[in-house]
Amino acid sequence: MLILLISSMKGLGGTERSTQTLSELLTGKGHEVHLLGAHGPLCDDIENLGVKYFDVETHANSVGGNIQFLNKLVELLKTYPYDCVHLQMARPVPIAVLAKQLAGSKTKIIWHSRGVHASTYQYVPRLFSSLGVRAIGNCKAEQEKLVRYGFRSDRVGFLYNPCRIEHVRGSRSQFREQYGFQDKDIVIGSLSRLNPARGVHYAINYFDELCQKHSQLDRTYLLIAGDGEERKNLEKLAAKTSVANRIKFIGGIKDTQNFYAGIDLFWNPVAFKKEESAGTGNTVIEAAFQRVPMVSHDWGGVTEIVIDGITGGVAPVGGSTEFVEKTVNLLTDKEFQNSVVEKAFGHVSKLVGSAACVEKVEHYYLKL
Repeated sequence: MLILLISSMKGLGGTERSTQTLSELLTGKGHEVHLLGAHGPLCDDIENLGVKYFDVETHANSVGGNIQFLNKLVELLKTYPYDCVHLQMARPVPIAVLAKQLAGSKTKIIWHSRGVHASTYQYVPRLFSSLGVRAIGNCKAEQEKLVRYGFRSDRVGFLYNPCRIEHVRGSRSQFREQYGFQDKDIVIGSLSRLNPARGVHYAINYFDELCQKHSQLDRTYLLIAGDGEERKNLEKLAAKTSVANRIKFIGGIKDTQNFYAGIDLFWNPVAFKKEESAGTGNTVIEAAFQRVPMVSHDWGGVTEIVIDGITGGVAPVGGSTEFVEKTVNLLTDKEFQNSVVEKAFGHVSKLVGSAACVEKVEHYYLKL
């Protein structure tokens, strides 16, 4: 098949990484893949897969920028007989539908839904469905939500974000040396965009409570990876805690396998509103594949991956006591920790293994 992926590629977030992994899986099966989106740190690696890349802003904030995107997409649809156009975010979808009409193309348009603003669920699924768009939710909960809000059930499926580090292991010693940790230090890691919905402020407050209540964990550190508009506010919040010298911000990271190799436990404190969730994100899947124990807030479809007491710990948003105690249990009970990480690895291997993912997306390209 000839496939056009459309995605903003400016950063190192979950959408960009999922686009990279999808490109790798599809080219590995012999499909021809093109990518349209603004240039970012992962684009060179994607081009090295043999993907034909077109550097165009797909999320412009100006009329002129959107017209430029529309014109380029019309040109591509007239030039290449795409079997499908797979959009990784909602915003460019209406322009893609218009471009298809202007180009006289018969290609299938597929929107990959990773969650939209709560208010827009009232009309986006029904609108996109009426325009003939197909949809793939990034977890079962997202698929069900799209149907609940008006998407035709026979035109929507679900696919967990594929994991490109499924079979890759990083260097623990290299990562720890890079960031100044000793082998006996306990490192709790968080990895996300630094915006309010990602809940990193909860992680900072929980860590402060953890250290105050459990003085035996005096060599425990919180490592915050990722970047975004909230970084300065989060750094100020961290500076006000009693453990400011044990909280480190390291910015965006490209090779996430080293991050997971270097930490002892992963925190996923995302705090989306109920109908505004991002489904199931990349990081809990990555942590499971890397055999890192994890504790997460209960949101979206996260419990499809993190099953409380079985594949990790789950606590309600804002439930600091519960979140902290589940963390302590995983850090101090090694038998329980080993059981959890092995069950998590087996669980994601069945749900999100690369072979299953590529077969499922091929099926959706052909049958949705």
